[in-house]
Amino acid sequence: MDIIKRRSRTIAVTLAVLAALGLATSSHAYSVYRKVRADDKTRVMWTAENFPVKGSSLSFYYFPDDAAARAGMPSSQCFVKIDLGQPPGKRFPVGKAAIPIVTPLPRNPFPWEIVFDTDSHWIIPRSAITTSGSDVASTVAAVGLKSLATTRGSHVTVVNGNKPGGRCVP
Repeated sequence: MDIIKRRSRTIAVTLAVLAALGLATSSHAYSVYRKVRADDKTRVMWTAENFPVKGSSLSFYYFPDDAAARAGMPSSQCFVKIDLGQPPGKRFPVGKAAIPIVTPLPRNPFPWEIVFDTDSHWIIPRSAITTSGSDVASTVAAVGLKSLATTRGSHVTVVNGNKPGGRCVP
């Protein structure tokens, strides 16, 4: 009888520890990534070149975790990661209305909408970012995503890519 009690306690304690660590749940964050370049000090370069709105959208790609993103895009120095939560639908708001986008360029306020395109590809439509053309949209996207990446609770972060010896920072 003592053996059964001991096993039951061991199992209960193990499950409690796993639950506390978040390992006992089947849900996980669904995140999309955009590879970006960093400067010599591993700071993300928040420029239009890193956030090109080609045609009508800015692209992001789904990976199950940071390691998979690094393996899937081996030339990446850093990533901008958007946590879409769990489970994602076909559309998801990015940012909160209270978070500013500080630029004199024409821009749409947050939240912007990210939309499932095909397979593991997600896009933020240019029309969500600005009513102007792709060049303006690229600059506004860089400024806006920097604002999100430096705001706690925005669900946008900077994570390490494959840049040797560096820890990517906003």
